[in-house]
Parts: sequence; structure tokens; C-alpha cells
Amino acid sequence: MENTPAATSIPQVVNVQYDNSTFPTGIILDEDNYGLWSPIMEMRISSRNKVGFLTGTVAKPAIGDRTYDEWVTNNNRVKSWLIDSMTPPLMKRFIRLPTAKDIWDAVAKTFNDGSDETKIFDLNRRSFNTRQDGKPLSTYYTELVAIFQEIDQRSMSQEDTVQGVTHLHTAMSRL
Repeated sequence: MENTPAATSIPQVVNVQYDNSTFPTGIILDEDNYGLWSPIMEMRISSRNKVGFLTGTVAKPAIGDRTYDEWVTNNNRVKSWLIDSMTPPLMKRFIRLPTAKDIWDAVAKTFNDGSDETKIFDLNRRSFNTRQDGKPLSTYYTELVAIFQEIDQRSMSQEDTVQGVTHLHTAMSRL
């Protein structure tokens, strides 16, 4: 046997990026909590640089485009985050929609009629009926702040047009 130097091989480094980490929603969408679920999901999806799949700014490429498969994978990832954060009856309602944007828009249309008049009325009623009833002051205060913040958020979202201000004034005068 000849004494030949061993061939040295340099290992090649291959970087593969996966986003398979858990996606803790912290909240499951049901018939009553869209106002809380929506901003939490938007914030978490945005933190993963995928909010464009909710807004539609990441457009679906044509079949055959070199980015098509990657878009399908990312769209399905965002769809799964949305669906996984719903109760089973809601999952059944939205799972067959083709894009994450379609799901996001359908959920918004289902649970947010745009007028918010009924919800603002309910929030005002809750603010007047909320009592400390032996709870720690910090708990009572937190409940009231959450109610008033939601009233403010819903009220401000309607004030960007003359029609919105008129609608808000009409809704508030009925309360």
C-alpha cells in the first residue's frame, strides 16, 4: 500500500430556512372575541414577516413562475396559523378558502360589520355595569381600561371621513 495523503474534504454548508417553530396564538377565535383575536393575530403574523399574506400585498405569482411554490408554501403556513387559532366550528367555516387573505377578509366580514354601533353600545353598557364587587382594584381598573380602549379604537376607526363622523355621532347619541 502506498502512503498517500488522505483526501481532505471541506464540508459544504447548506443553509435552509424553516419557520416551523410553534406559533402560539394565546387566543382561540370564537363567536365573541374577534376584537381581541384580530390584532393579536395580525401582530404575531407581522412579526414573522408574513403580514402581506393577510393584506394581499404579497401577490400570488403565476403558475410556472419560479416563486410560485414558495408563495404557496408561505400562504399555506399563514392559513394554518389562522385556522389553528379558531374553534373547530369556525375552522370548518373558513378552511376551504384558497388564500390567507380570503380567510382574513371572511373572518372580518363575519365578525365585524363595519358599523360597530352594536358593539359600542354593548361596551358602553358594560362600562356602566362593571363593578369592583370585592375584586382587587387593579383587576377592576384593568377591566375598565380594556373596555374604554376598545371603545376608543372602534370610535376612532370611523372618524376618517365626514360620513364616519356623522355615523359615529348618530351612534353615540343613541347610547
